[in-house]
Amino acid sequence: MDINPDREEWGRKFGMTDFLNSKGMSREDTVARIVAMTDGGADYTFDATGNTDVMRVALEACHRGWGTSIIIGVAEAGKEIATRPFQLVTGRNWRGTAFGGAKGRTDVPKIVDMYMTGKIQIDPMITPCHGPRRNQHCVRPDACGQVDPQCRGVLISIFRGC
Repeated sequence: MDINPDREEWGRKFGMTDFLNSKGMSREDTVARIVAMTDGGADYTFDATGNTDVMRVALEACHRGWGTSIIIGVAEAGKEIATRPFQLVTGRNWRGTAFGGAKGRTDVPKIVDMYMTGKIQIDPMITPCHGPRRNQHCVRPDACGQVDPQCRGVLISIFRGC
């Protein structure tokens, strides 16, 4: 989902299967469209914008009972996020992450080493995971080009995939 249609082509290069331009749509309409596109709501949503309104959309677009929304983007100082308690009481989870949960001092050097030795593939455009190096680990699950039809993941502002 994005308000910039130029990002659709970029997202498809990284495995995006659906695109929703929400420019001019209300929060309720946006959530309803995502819920319809994902057959009841996304298993996972990620907000990387830092926009508190988008954070709420990401949570409310999660599937009741098990959906998890992860906030990646940093909101401006003093901003607060809000939703109705019903959204959480019905089983949705709202989480935050910093640096993808990686520990800067210990994990980043390991990730760099794994990339340099070819154990992980960060850019799916260079060597797709389903190519000759089938057993390598992908940093991004959707980079493998294998999108599970049962997966309802939505990355708000970038792509939908699992």
